Amino acid sequence: MDYKPKNLRVRFIIAIVFTVAYVAGVTFGILGGELNLPSSENNDDLLNLYNSETYYRAIELMKNNLIVCTKILLLSVLSLGFISLILVFFNGYTLGIAIGDLLSKSSLHTVLSLTLPHSGEIMGLIMCAYIGTILSLRIVFKKKYHSLRTILIITSISLLLIISAAFAESYISMTYNK
Repeated sequence: MDYKPKNLRVRFIIAIVFTVAYVAGVTFGILGGELNLPSSENNDDLLNLYNSETYYRAIELMKNNLIVCTKILLLSVLSLGFISLILVFFNGYTLGIAIGDLLSKSSLHTVLSLTLPHSGEIMGLIMCAYIGTILSLRIVFKKKYHSLRTILIITSISLLLIISAAFAESYISMTYNK
């Protein structure tokens, strides 16, 4: 069932749409985004996170990333992927704003060093949106693009990427940037 050409085409299109949405968000964020500093309360939380022990920081980042991906997955199921498409774009836009701000202050090497650890998080986020959309199509249209076993495997990979990205972000990005 997983290897029918029509199924492959639809799955490929869904994956590409979410990837393009993310890349478009990053591009728009770099080109036209404006960095709005968080309110003082949020800024204090961010500083506390930044100054906390590396392991604790990784756990907090992991919890936040898992909550975001869970929301994306659930909203994707409930909206045939449309709401998650917006959320994926917005996440890309947010990263693009940060990249644009960093590019104005530092070298491309520094920007890549600080943002590359986020690649696992990005892939995990896109995979959650993809799985939510596949599940939505399965529920609404009775289309089985993946077996439940394959869905569980992809979801597990997504979660592992998100968890490992939190540790990479904490131990690499946030430690390097101190």
